Amino acid sequence: MPESSPLVLVVDDEKDVCDVLYRLLKPEGLQVLVAYEGKTALKMIVSEIPDVLIVDFKMPGMDGMELLKRAKEIDPELPVVMITAYADVSGAVEAMRAGAHDYMPKPFEHYEVIRVVRRALAERELKRRLAHLSLQLQDIRSLRELMGSSDVVGWLISDVNRVAKSDLTVVILGETGTGKELVAHAIHKASPRSGCPFTTPQPRSLNWGRLWRKYERSVRREICISFMVSKRALPRALT
Repeated sequence: MPESSPLVLVVDDEKDVCDVLYRLLKPEGLQVLVAYEGKTALKMIVSEIPDVLIVDFKMPGMDGMELLKRAKEIDPELPVVMITAYADVSGAVEAMRAGAHDYMPKPFEHYEVIRVVRRALAERELKRRLAHLSLQLQDIRSLRELMGSSDVVGWLISDVNRVAKSDLTVVILGETGTGKELVAHAIHKASPRSGCPFTTPQPRSLNWGRLWRKYERSVRREICISFMVSKRALPRALT
């Protein structure tokens, strides 16, 4: 199974219920982890970062409602599905108000479990894409605000968005003060690696001869895109 498969964390003090959910979800191409009480589940939410949390409403010690609230403190966007044998309207309303994605009574229908989990995964993925898009829009506004609204800046923004989606090596060339580091930050923030640190190496620590030879090889292999940032693209305030 690929490492990128969505991860579902099942939390129930009844081992039989955990086993049933495991056997239901595993053939769907999902990774499934199991916890039998709330404290262990909280540690796994931090360490494993699940995509969906399935929680029993009634458990000894930390019950499902408390786990729901504490899970949302760790990951506000984590979809939480509540399951319980005590299917009362007040419990369902309480869970939904606390931020539960859905609520399923025991005994649950197998197809219903899969449907609810798939819907929760789709919602989480949509929120991630919207958050990523929001960051991209912020970067576009930032570039336009700092570099102006000329046609050249528009082309530059288009190129930033194009290469940010790829794994190509990008070399940014330009005179001092033309905004090379700003462009580098924009590419990083618009890329799938935006959650990783942005590292700026010290110029004196770099082997420029070795880097240039690597760049030339990359150009010959056609896996490198160069940006040429010109002062003509910038407002006078930056030049």
